Amino acid sequence: MPVSSLLPGATLRVGGDASKSTAWNWIANSDKRLKTNINYMQSEEMLQKMLALKGLTYT
Repeated sequence: MPVSSLLPGATLRVGGDASKSTAWNWIANSDKRLKTNINYMQSEEMLQKMLALKGLTYT
C-alpha cells in the first residue's frame, strides 16, 4: 500500500534525508514552484557551459 504517494509506482515520498540498500535509481523531482530567482541564460553563455561538460562512460 502506498505511503503518502502522489506519484504512480512510488511507494514512499520523503521530504528529508533517506537511504536505501539497493543500487537502483532514485527519482529526483524538480518543480519550478519550489525555485526562486529563475533567469534565462543567453545563447552564447549556454553554449559555453554545454561545451565545458566532460562526458564519460564506465562499466
